[in-house]
This record gives sequence, structure tokens and C-alpha cells, in this order.
Amino acid sequence: MLKIFQLREIEHTKITVTLRNILYDLDSGRVDARVYKTFNDNFQLELDDKDEEKLSGKDATIVFSKVFSRAANNPDVMFKGSKIPIDADKTYTRVITAADFISYNVKSSGPNPVFHNLGAPLSPSRLNELAQRITADPSRSQIDETSLIRGAHGPMWVSVKSHFDTDTLGDAHSLRDELGLIWYENEETLVLIEIESEAVSELRAPTQFDAEPSYVYWSEGKAGDWGRTLNLRSLDKGAPEALCAAIPLGKSAVRVVGKLNSDKPEINLTKLRERAELDLKKIELSGGDACRLCEISTGVSGGSSA
Repeated sequence: MLKIFQLREIEHTKITVTLRNILYDLDSGRVDARVYKTFNDNFQLELDDKDEEKLSGKDATIVFSKVFSRAANNPDVMFKGSKIPIDADKTYTRVITAADFISYNVKSSGPNPVFHNLGAPLSPSRLNELAQRITADPSRSQIDETSLIRGAHGPMWVSVKSHFDTDTLGDAHSLRDELGLIWYENEETLVLIEIESEAVSELRAPTQFDAEPSYVYWSEGKAGDWGRTLNLRSLDKGAPEALCAAIPLGKSAVRVVGKLNSDKPEINLTKLRERAELDLKKIELSGGDACRLCEISTGVSGGSSA
């Protein structure tokens, strides 16, 4: 098994941040320790045929990301963070690209459909009309109130509407930056989905396993707490974030925010790596075990059950 201190010597930000988050999630009790054992066992199987001595530099980052994604992408690991209470007074929000929204909710043939910059709120009937117009086979396109608002794997990332001011909610770039959506670049149109609390059946704290390896995802908060995004401009804490179970489209309001027309901010990778390594050292100095992932497979647990 790859030791955490061995991977840290590679000093690649994505690996360092991912390991920092795994340790944090375990020590904070955001996920039942049995989830980590499942991950660790799967991780070990993936690494059995790898030459650990040669995992260095850029190749190590690529291998680590692939191995992590394969090990974590299963129902025993994803959407397993601690439960978060649903606040009846809050409206929850989800921001995705218009193309993703259509692809998650429309049966279509041909290339992926693409929205244009539409300013009006989108009702289920209007969405259906647009989907029929822009897909290759309109007869197979269908959006109705029973369609589910969902993420790529089912559960979706959401935030809280009250966190954002009116200007931010109306500006695609400000939303992208505050939510840490670094993979959303220019020429993409963002959609804002507003979800009333009565439509939400389950909220869970996000963990590194939901995020996959990334240098802009940082585990935040204890068991039962919301996470926090990383603002792409300031690299400070951004908006609250959590995972939400899929809901019917008819229980939400959908509108197009606007089109991104500038490149994403440059990220200071050196600053991020230093911050990640500092947090790892804090865990070690406080008594945390730098080889926690190795020991989980032998029955040593490090987090409380969630």
C-alpha cells in the first residue's frame, strides 16, 4: 500500500490536497470508518500491479487520480458523509452548465445539446420545447415534471441561496468563482436551480470521495456540518456545499444565469500545496496517524461512526 508520507514526497498539489482531505474526513468523523475500509481495500487491489518505486512526478498524479476514481466510484463510498439537518426556512441551489442540465434530464440522440443565452425563467414546458428544438431526434426528447434533478452519479451538489447576494446570483462568473467550479470555462452557459426545502429528502456532508481528486476541493466542517467551497479568486472559504438526493423537476425553479465569456482565474498551486502540507502536519502533531489508510485495513479505525 502506498504510504501517505511517500506520496507527500511527490509534492503534487492534487495528491497532497486529496490526502489532506482523506485524513480530515476520517479524523472529523464525517464518514463511518467502515467506508474508509471499503475504499482502502479497493485501493489496495488497484495498486497491486503498480511499481510503487516508479510513482513519481507527473505520472504519479495521473496514476493516483485514475486509481482513486476507480476505487471511490462505487455506492459503498459515495454519498456516505454524515447527514445534515434540512432547514425548512432555506432555499437550496444548484449551479451546472445548461448542457449538463439537458443531458441529465433529456433522452436524446446525436451530439450533446447546447443551450443559448436565454434570459427568461425556464418552466418544464419551455425546457421541453427547447430540448425538442436542439436535439437531433425531437421525438425522443422529453422533459416533464417527473424528470429528476440529479447529478452525474445521482446525488447532486447544492448550496444555500441566502449565502449569495443578488448581484452574484445574476452573474455567471461570480457564481462559478464562489462555488469553486474550476472546470467551467468560457463559452459555457450556467443554469441556476432553486429547490424548496420541502422537496429535499436527504442532505449529506461532502467528502473527498464525492469530490474525486482535485486541488480546489477542501473538506470542511465536522460530522453533520455543511462543507465549504474554495473561492477561485481569493482561495478563501466560499459558499456552503452539501450533497442532496435527486428530486423531481416539478419541485424546483430553473433559470439560465448567463454565459461565461472569460477564462477561469489562475490558481496559485504553490500556495495550495503549502496550505495542504501544513494541514497534514497539524494532524500529525495532534496525534493523527499519517498512515491511517494503511492501518484501516488491519482493523484500526480513526473516526467516529456517522
